[in-house]
Parts: sequence; structure tokens; C-alpha cells
Amino acid sequence: MDLLKSTIAKVTPLNDLAMAKIKKASHNLITPEGCLGYLETILQKYVGITNEITPSVPKKCMVVACADHGVAEEGVSAYPVETTVQMTRNYLVAKGAGANAMALHCGADLVVVDVGIAAPMEKIEGLIDRKINYGTKNFTKGPAMTESEAIRSLEIGIEIATQKIAEGYRCFCLGEMGIANTTSSAAIVAAFAKLAPKKATGRGTNISDERLLKKIQVVEKGLAVNKPNSNDGLDVLKKVGGFELGCLAGVILGCAANRAAVVIDGFNASAAALIAASLCPLSKKFLIGSHLSAEPAHSKALEILELKAYIDMHFRFGEATGAALAMSILDATIKSYLHESNPENTTIVDPDQMLSEILPDRYIAASLDNEAMQACQLHIDNLTKPLGSLGHLEKLAVQLAGITEMSKPKNLKKSILLFSTPKNSLIYAFASHTKANLTIADLDNSKMNCGQALALGMQVADQEFKKGSRILGIGESLNLTPYGQQVPNRFANKSLESFTNIDNVELAAITGAIIAAAANKCAIMLDGPLTALAARIAVSMNKEINNYLINASLSPEPLHKEAIESLNLNAYLYLDSTLYEGCQAALGMTLLDACLHMVNDMKTFKQAAVAIANDGPGANRQSLDI
Repeated sequence: MDLLKSTIAKVTPLNDLAMAKIKKASHNLITPEGCLGYLETILQKYVGITNEITPSVPKKCMVVACADHGVAEEGVSAYPVETTVQMTRNYLVAKGAGANAMALHCGADLVVVDVGIAAPMEKIEGLIDRKINYGTKNFTKGPAMTESEAIRSLEIGIEIATQKIAEGYRCFCLGEMGIANTTSSAAIVAAFAKLAPKKATGRGTNISDERLLKKIQVVEKGLAVNKPNSNDGLDVLKKVGGFELGCLAGVILGCAANRAAVVIDGFNASAAALIAASLCPLSKKFLIGSHLSAEPAHSKALEILELKAYIDMHFRFGEATGAALAMSILDATIKSYLHESNPENTTIVDPDQMLSEILPDRYIAASLDNEAMQACQLHIDNLTKPLGSLGHLEKLAVQLAGITEMSKPKNLKKSILLFSTPKNSLIYAFASHTKANLTIADLDNSKMNCGQALALGMQVADQEFKKGSRILGIGESLNLTPYGQQVPNRFANKSLESFTNIDNVELAAITGAIIAAAANKCAIMLDGPLTALAARIAVSMNKEINNYLINASLSPEPLHKEAIESLNLNAYLYLDSTLYEGCQAALGMTLLDACLHMVNDMKTFKQAAVAIANDGPGANRQSLDI
């Protein structure tokens, strides 16, 4: 208890001076003011946490705490209890879990701790053995743990954070493994948010309707039996919590006391953060939001924590996967502020020297490879995770499979195309972060007409494909021309020659690049309103092009929302940013990088010797023979 009290006493407010200085500096460096949107907020908060007037890319630590829950005996998960043991081995032996793949994606070092697995663990290299007990008690019959066990779980987390911070880690994300832990988290969030159990409880491991009803009843009973005090985080943890959730709450407290940032993941990590915030309200200030989980009460938990979710991938997974995406975006933002880039990856081309005759019939987009898509989906469904739990990341991977005709797409070279010279230097850092080549064909001083610009866009996209690129990001200038619905309608089902009627050469070049990229079977990452508008025009000429399009973010511009909705595209990043020039496309490419890590770095249930689902849709799809 002494460590817990002394740690809480060490927590002090964020550094307002550091935040004010970086705000002023960023406004001087980046125009127009405020175009970074939420990226600026993240950067300011990070320096306020770490006291770094000039931030550096942090050394990152992913802490995965593992423990079992007595309430699992009520049958609330799609997976058997032994999965906790098997997945713990998976992290450190097979190294094929979602946490492993996403740690590789964001450059974090993985720390795995046993705080309460309900089985003796053989000596596994890298496993930190801090077992408190062999799982918690069934909280439908009484408290999940004793008060001393609850305190111990918190203090273990504090000790881990303190040690890792001493080793130089400045940014943490939190993962968890424990069958039935979303049942515990639902009870925790219901207690703190005063929600009815039905509103706090979700499908977790993608359980069936019947098992979901059972899970809701279990949460109701646990709260009724224990009556946790929502004003006392220790009481909530003791009565309906889990050892791993207490440990993660302790990591948060340890980070807050030692000026390190914590990027909060999904529902379980947020439940742990609620416990930490109840014990030390100021600890909320040391949290950075990431994604919105598909669990129904996650948004309420984030509201209490005063956090914004700016990524929406429909994850229902945990293991710090969503937080890892956010860590990569944080790194990119810091690099852009520091102007870190790789000049060798930038190519400047002279538009007037590139023109040659274009053969429109050559640029016909084909259908996606359905066989590759089906094979990719089957592989993803049998990776060591609940069925469909990585949401849009899975769908993007399947789309890439169909585009590239590779059942397990990997090593996809990336390029970002610009048809005007960027006014900000940020794109150089963003492109470097995602390891994309940057090609600039500046039309600002060209005397091309729009038909010629269309041809130029095709040729530039052709050139990048011939150099090996299979993912093309297409940027746009900051000067948005306010076109509307009438533009794509003008070109519907018409030939490319009709493009001479349009009056914006950048729009023409972007459209040409999209047409050629799709014909060359390249994935196309859009940047903002103008690229989305160009995509509408291209699709009006050939509907197959739509299958090659990926939209990264949602701009505040109303035209952008209208355009992506008409194309039936999703937005994954909600940054409230008007910084284009390829920057949004580059951030979208980080999501595709995560897709490739998922497909290639995760192991199947068979490879990792992990049990498959016994309930819900996973029971009919997952197999130990794949």
C-alpha cells in the first residue's frame, strides 16, 4: 500500500509551458494555422506529459498483462479457459499474436507478465512471473479478489512501469490476455458510468446471441452481489476486476508519476484506466486516446476519461492493437515536427518533359482476384484472434489481396504522388515514416490543358508502377476548388477525351493517376476532398476503379464526406485535419502497413497451438487444420 500511496503522491500536472511553446512553434512552422487538427493536440499533450520542449521519437513499450478470471466458469467467452495459457506462450514462443504483429508495426518492445494465470507456467524465456494467485474468484459469488491482492496487482504494474521508464521508455501501450476479461471490464465500466449491464456488455470474443444474454446476466449478478463503490477504484477492482486489469491500472499510475505517456487501447485498457483515474484523477491527463472499440460501452468509458478516439477500425480485440496504430501516428507527427525525412526517396519530375501519346483503351481496371481474396480471408479468420475482431484491418487486407492477386500480400512498395509543390514540408517526413517514395510533378507553372494533365497523371502513375509500387497515395494541394455533384455527372460513362471540358489541371492529373493506377492493379490511397472528387469522376467512367480505392481520413470539408459516401468508402482516421499534400494518404498507408504485419506476422491456431472458438461464428470457421 505504501508504494501505491507514494506513487499517487508523485503525480503532478502537465507542463503547460512545454505545451504552449510547441503550440507556438507549430503555428509558426505549419500553415494554415490549425490544419493539423487533432495531431496538434496529441503533440502538445505528449510534450506536456514528458516535459520535452523539443520532442523526440520515444522508445516504446507494449505491456501485455495475463491473468485468468473465475467468472469464466459461467461460460461467457467463445474460447476455453486454457486459451490464456496458450496465448501467453504464443506471445513469447510462437510470437504470432496480434500484440506481436502490432508491436512490430509501431516499433514497441513487448513485455509480457503473468499476474494470475490459472495454471503453473513452465519456464518461458521473457515471461515476467509476478503471479498473485491462480486466477480471480467468480465474482457472481463474491469479490473477485482480496483487497491485498488488488493492491498487489496495482503495485506490480507500478513496478513494471518504473523499471521500464528507468530503461528509457517514454511511451507505453497496454494489452491484456485473460479469458472472460471483457465480462470483468463490462462490470467495471457499468459501475463507474452507472450504466445498465445490458448497455455495458458486448460480444467480446464474438459470442453468440445466447451466450451474450448469459454474459449480461453474469454482469448483472456480479454487480448485485458485490455492490462496488463507484467512488472507490480499489473497491471496484477488488469486487469485479481482474489481476491483469489492476496491473495495467498500476502501469498507468507508474507512468503518470514518472512523466511517461500511455496510449490507451480498447475496452479492457479503458476499464483499467477508469480504476487508475478513480484512485488518482490526475492520471487521466497522462493518457492519449487511440481507437473506438466495437464494444458498446467503450465510448462512455472514453468520455469519463476525457479522451477522444480518432481511429475507428471496428476492432474488438485488445492486445494493444488499436493503441499500436496510434503510436505509429504519434511517431509520424513527431517526425514531421522535427522535419525528419529521407531526401533520397523524393523524385521531382518536369511535367512538360513527360508528355507522350496516351492510349485510353489501355487503362481499363479489371475485377479484383476473388480467389486470392477468399484465401486471404480464410487465413485471417484462422489467425490467433476472435473471428472478425480486427474489423476494417481485415477487410483492407482482403482488398489488398484482391488488388495484388496475392493471397498473403507482403512487401508492397509504396509511392505518394503530388501534382503541386507542397507548401509545408511535413509530407517529406510523413512519406519517410511510412517508407513511401514521394514523386512531385508540379503543374503550378505548367501551360498544360486538362487533357494533357490527365495524360500526365496517367504517365506518372505508370512510372511508379514500373518502379515496383503497388500502393499509390495521391495527394492534393491545400487550395481546394469547390466542385460539387455536377462534376462527376458531367463525365459519367464518357470517354477520356471529354476531360478537356474541365477547368482544373490538378484535378485532371489526379483523375488520370487514379485511372492508370487501377488499370495497373495498384491500391489507391486518397488524401482529401479533391482526390475523392477525382475518384468519383474516374469511377463514373469505369465502375471497377471503385474496388481499388481506399480512403484514409474524414476531412472537415463537407464535400469530402459527400464524395466518400457516394463511393461507399470508409473513413478510418478522424483527425479534424485539413493538412493534405499527401499527408492524409501517408497516414492511411500506416494502416496498410499494419494490415501486412497482421497477415504475415500473426500465426494460425494450428501454428501456435492455440484453441479455436467453441461458440459464435468462429466455431464454424476456425480450424486446427489450417
